[in-house]
Amino acid sequence: MKPKILYYLFAFIIFVVLIIYSFKQSIFLEKNGVYTSATISKIEPARGGFMLTLKYSYNNIQYKNSYIEDAGTVHENMLGKKYLIKIRKDQPDANFELYLNSPIP
Repeated sequence: MKPKILYYLFAFIIFVVLIIYSFKQSIFLEKNGVYTSATISKIEPARGGFMLTLKYSYNNIQYKNSYIEDAGTVHENMLGKKYLIKIRKDQPDANFELYLNSPIP
């Protein structure tokens, strides 16, 4: 019985550490991020929604990144459109925030 409790305790600690890390990354991005435009180059079905593949550039370097978005916010006509994105200056390919409510004409 004790090994099972230790397993759950370890899993819970890892979960809490990941939540704290994610929260710190969001705060850092909010304070130190820069805006650029990203083009949605691919939309694929994924578990829990759709996988969006984004292409964007920063300091004349091209980046490609993907993430899963809820099914209710993704539409087929988004493919090829540009949207506002916030990235880290020091790690432009690490984490980002995509503003789907801010399409760029």
